[in-house]
Amino acid sequence: MPLVVVFPLVIGVVLVAGGQRADAPIAAQVRGNLAGARNYLDVIKTDTLLRVTDLSRSEHLTALLRSGAPRSTLDQALAVAARGSGLDYLVVASADGQVLGSSSGIAAFRVLPDSHVIRQAQLGLSSVGVERFDPEGLRSFSPRFAELARVGPDAGLAQHPPDDDSALEARGLLINAAAHLPLSIKADDAILVGGIILNNNSALIGHMREVIFPVGSLPEDTEGMTAIYLDSTGIAVSRQRHVPSPLTGIGAPSGALDGVTASGGVWLGAQPVSGVSYLMGFAPLFNGDGERIGMVAAGFPDAPYQRQTWSVLAMVIALMGLSLALISVVFLRAGQWMTGVLNGVSMVMTRFLQGDRNARVGPRKHRDAVASLTRGLDTLLDTITRQELAQQQAQKAISDEASRWRALFLQERDAVVVLDDQGRVLEANPQFGRMLGHDAGDSCRLQVSEWDERFAPGDFARLIGQLDREGLEFETTHRRKDGTRYTAEVSVSLAHWSDKTFVMMSMRDITARRESERQLRLAANVFDHTSEAILVTDADRRVLNVNLAFERVTGYVREDVIGNLFPTAGTAERNPGLVVELLKTLECSAAWSGEIIAVRKNGETYPARLNVSMVRDERGQLSHLVVLFSDITIEAGHRQRLEQFALYDSLTQVPNRRLLAERFRLAQSTSVRAGQYGALMMLDLDRFKSLNDVHGHAAGDLLLIEVAQRIKRCLRETDTVARLGGDEFVILLSGLSAKGGVAQSDARAFAEKVRVALDQPYLLREVPGIESGRVIEHRGSASIGVVLFWGNEETLEQLLAKADEAMFLVKSHGRNGVCFRDGERWPDRSAGCE
Repeated sequence: MPLVVVFPLVIGVVLVAGGQRADAPIAAQVRGNLAGARNYLDVIKTDTLLRVTDLSRSEHLTALLRSGAPRSTLDQALAVAARGSGLDYLVVASADGQVLGSSSGIAAFRVLPDSHVIRQAQLGLSSVGVERFDPEGLRSFSPRFAELARVGPDAGLAQHPPDDDSALEARGLLINAAAHLPLSIKADDAILVGGIILNNNSALIGHMREVIFPVGSLPEDTEGMTAIYLDSTGIAVSRQRHVPSPLTGIGAPSGALDGVTASGGVWLGAQPVSGVSYLMGFAPLFNGDGERIGMVAAGFPDAPYQRQTWSVLAMVIALMGLSLALISVVFLRAGQWMTGVLNGVSMVMTRFLQGDRNARVGPRKHRDAVASLTRGLDTLLDTITRQELAQQQAQKAISDEASRWRALFLQERDAVVVLDDQGRVLEANPQFGRMLGHDAGDSCRLQVSEWDERFAPGDFARLIGQLDREGLEFETTHRRKDGTRYTAEVSVSLAHWSDKTFVMMSMRDITARRESERQLRLAANVFDHTSEAILVTDADRRVLNVNLAFERVTGYVREDVIGNLFPTAGTAERNPGLVVELLKTLECSAAWSGEIIAVRKNGETYPARLNVSMVRDERGQLSHLVVLFSDITIEAGHRQRLEQFALYDSLTQVPNRRLLAERFRLAQSTSVRAGQYGALMMLDLDRFKSLNDVHGHAAGDLLLIEVAQRIKRCLRETDTVARLGGDEFVILLSGLSAKGGVAQSDARAFAEKVRVALDQPYLLREVPGIESGRVIEHRGSASIGVVLFWGNEETLEQLLAKADEAMFLVKSHGRNGVCFRDGERWPDRSAGCE
């Protein structure tokens, strides 16, 4: 075939095949950039979850919730934690979503919107995800998020700007993380929600672009672009040399929307941006419920790659043209054979470049230069294949190991820092910065003497000289950025890499631990030295421990009671029903208190005041009983004497008017409950004044005492005699018959019995107990007025007035008698005196 025919055909084949092979690596690079963008978002989500989870275990935050701290205090603590963790918001909410506190100024009446992440946290599972919210939902996380999320389409940039601008302003994407706060009996269930808003987040999208497209990584110093889309609208876009980016609101190509949002696949294609064609890759974003809510995109201008491709093809075409011309002239006869060989080699190379690592030319029949060339080519391909495999395996092993160590380094709860041999920070995990109050940039410019008071500048080399294989552990004082100090526990070890020496230092703030130890020592000291006896049991009332006051009060030593049941056998016998009452009360409430009769080791009894409190474990189950008791013998004596003074007549030791009123109210209640009558008697001594005038008031007092004793001997256990003053006594009868006539008859008989007893002669000894003392003989009697009562129809004062009237009737009829004041209650009886 003539050269003029062959050459154009070869050029066409080269253009078609070469163009296709050149597009394949470009598409692979776009896919790699897109995978990097997705991985970056996954890392941000993981980091956000770790920060929120760590903050949910904050003892300071838990203490604020348990103590019911003011909302402002909780908000301030959350704001400090959000700034220190690099989060846009932190919200503490109740189990039903009611906002309890926030770092972003949320109103108290707000309720968090429903989402997969928040539901997981309410179940006790920590989770994170990209979630979409409407304006009201965004305001539930921060009042400013609805405005911050506003983006508008740029008609000059968007290929397909949305028709509804308000719809763009009404949506936002959050990297939302939530965790359940530790359960506590002192506080209700609560969750901690925190995260980052993606809309207009130039810092996050800019860092994503810097990670995927480092400066100088693209040909001709072109700029890469990364973007996050909500549906088809770009809410965060970043290009090199465009900060801040003017591209927010850019629309996605319709093919990307169909290929990604509709089917969930990856879409590659061209997108014009500011007059430049970008080769872009789009991948879906899913929320926790598996719904596709947006896209992540990455790409770069394709013009430089096209120019490079055409340059290479031009060179290949020129070379091939020269080769064909030379072959046509010099090797015209061998042209077909050489073309066949070259075509075979070309096909092998094409297959190899396309990823077929088994493609080989194979052995030839003739041992000539072409055979040597093909063998050399096959050997070269074998070597390349082995080297690629070894390199891939080595890179994977290094990547896996680095990822594991990096994850451990970043997630370590203790502060970890790597120093050089001069004590300068080379690398530090996030906990290091949080512990000392420095951000990531400040942390890597510190020197150990700037935070550790153990070291002065230049002393670090001496520490390295003291280290051995076991390392070194010590306690020291650290200084935060704000100047505050705390006690730290430090572990130091050496690491050698090549010819350099590094120091790894792990640090832990032990201020809380030291305070806990101090509190425990204080509690133990208080337990042993308090004046009140303390006894601790397990859930089965078996004694676990007692204090010194217990041994002093009861006479039992610790070894006598450990393992025994509380209360002891002697105390339980002295207080029937105590155990049943105690257990029944503790079923309904967390404490019981009361007074009991306790028994000492020597058998002596004494009154004691007992307070029993329950201690529950984290599951709400009873774990211990704490018993506090004290000997109240002296207090009980004082109380009894005060009661005697307040309720009894000091001369006759019978109840006074106050105690009479209490017993009268009880008698009224008994009358109502039993349907029985009661009676009230007013008694006045006859010729009492003459005794006082002749023999003095001392003799009168002796008479009053004897009268009270004679009346008491006539009473039943349910009756009461009281002295109102002077020579006036009142007798209260309860539990009489339900029939008025019978009750009146019984009361009359009782009054007559008292009258007869008081009518007997009195022998009053001036000095009681001394037989030689003067004895005064006195003849006296009593006038008694009686009135019946039923229930609480009349007051005590009303009844006393009626009885007093009846008593004066007796006085007016010659004294020493009984008179009833009946009224119209019993028409079958008429008022009269005897």
